[in-house]
Amino acid sequence: MASSLGGITCQFGRFGETQAIYINSTVIKCITPVVEDEPDSIYREIVKLTVAMNGVDHEDQTSVIEFTFVGTGSYLGFWPFIIGTLLIGLLIVALIQFSDTIFKKISLDDAMQYFGNRSGVGSAG
Repeated sequence: MASSLGGITCQFGRFGETQAIYINSTVIKCITPVVEDEPDSIYREIVKLTVAMNGVDHEDQTSVIEFTFVGTGSYLGFWPFIIGTLLIGLLIVALIQFSDTIFKKISLDDAMQYFGNRSGVGSAG
């Protein structure tokens, strides 16, 4: 952990703590941490960045600084939803079409059988 080294530290959310360098009263340079996750498992992740001037007390409650980690992964968060929705819609259309065809076939067979039997009764004389 970087705080054991003393001095200023930066905390990058879940990615860890690193050393920082004081430049002047308005600038502190933070070293980005080594990320243990595989680069392709991260697309883009925003974390809260906090600074501890004494290396211990990070301002977690008051910090509004965000840092964005960018990996090599692709953003697929919405694609499964879109593809799933399209496939369900396609399945519903196919079921409606199939049911309509079956009902028309049954209705046609019933009508032919019904009218075929009635026409035979009247022609026997």
